[in-house]
Amino acid sequence: MNRLKRRQIMFGLVEKYKTADMPKREFCVRHHIKLHTFTWWQRIFRKENKGSVPAVRTSPAFIPVKGPVDLLQSGYEYRFQDGNRLIIPGTKAIQDVVALIKGLQGISCSR
Repeated sequence: MNRLKRRQIMFGLVEKYKTADMPKREFCVRHHIKLHTFTWWQRIFRKENKGSVPAVRTSPAFIPVKGPVDLLQSGYEYRFQDGNRLIIPGTKAIQDVVALIKGLQGISCSR
């Protein structure tokens, strides 16, 4: 593949990512691109387009729940935007679940 074609493809993916509702890592996995390579192309795109793509996605301290927390037969499940899940067995009050989720926002989780 020549340089111009590769550039067009990668710039197209950078544009597509701007509207993607998923973390960069997941986007890269779905498009079979190394995270480092995609980040490099974002940087090139930004330089040429005067910063139209933010270097780092910013998010609020608390991410509002899109729809209700899933009610399982014996508890709750919450899916964070980064793909992590919080499963709370038992019958806790929803207020306790919301307080726990608020406390967990911004904490790095390893898989």
